[in-house]
Amino acid sequence: MNEEWQKDLYARKWLQKLGERTRENWIGDFPVFLKWCGKTPTELIEMKVKALKADDPTERAVVEDLVIQFKNYLEGLKKYKASVIKTYLNRVQSFFSHN
Repeated sequence: MNEEWQKDLYARKWLQKLGERTRENWIGDFPVFLKWCGKTPTELIEMKVKALKADDPTERAVVEDLVIQFKNYLEGLKKYKASVIKTYLNRVQSFFSHN
């Protein structure tokens, strides 16, 4: 995936909050999630905001469900150790928690 995603407002907001070394490490991992879900960082945050406003509890859990689906996808590839999967999920959760 190209570096275009790093220009996204929400990606910049997130990356600015990370230390330089952390940012360098995480920049390579986060695009795996973006490619898998087919969304931009802005689209993800719009989805999160919409979910938070929903009255239906199942709609409010849409972000959590997406993260679980991503975890299941990574596990299904059978090429990552549990620690690597946890690393990917930490990146994704960090993005959502900082936006």
